[in-house]
Amino acid sequence: MSAVFVLPFECGEKMSYSLTVLLTFIVLLTLVADSLPPISTEISVLQIYLTGVMCMGTVATLLTAWTVTMYSRPEDDPVPRWVISTCDKIFRPFACKTNYINNADRRDRKYNDLSEDAVHFTETGVTSGHLGERPGREGGGVMTTTTWKDVAHLVDAVCLRVISLTILVGTCSLILFYSISY
Repeated sequence: MSAVFVLPFECGEKMSYSLTVLLTFIVLLTLVADSLPPISTEISVLQIYLTGVMCMGTVATLLTAWTVTMYSRPEDDPVPRWVISTCDKIFRPFACKTNYINNADRRDRKYNDLSEDAVHFTETGVTSGHLGERPGREGGGVMTTTTWKDVAHLVDAVCLRVISLTILVGTCSLILFYSISY
């Protein structure tokens, strides 16, 4: 299920793969529920696990739709500063991306001469790897194009880690529960 966040946006199969995996878990949950006795007073641990995985599949499908929507936004659509700030402060470190803006760069950055919601670029045409980097930094002019595609790739990396970690913890908990109870 978390493999949907590894698929590239350009392949066009992200949403269909996500929905297929979600429907597979729904069918599996239905088969398990049908095989249990109808008068059972307790809910099976497997049913609880599959329900949790199905909920994670729903969340993964919604997150996939959100990232595909971000990726599909027009190139000239400006990324708001609060999104850039959130990406630099929260998503980038969590996604293990090391080229975030450091504190010295934040001190040097001036927002007064920039538009409120747009990311601007200078005349040199050199692309930077930092989200939200502003022009006029040391080393000459730097083109700072933080696009929605950059944000979508970063959110995709964070979603991959969160969904994978959640499923791993749930599966290990199930295995631990069964190994202790028997």
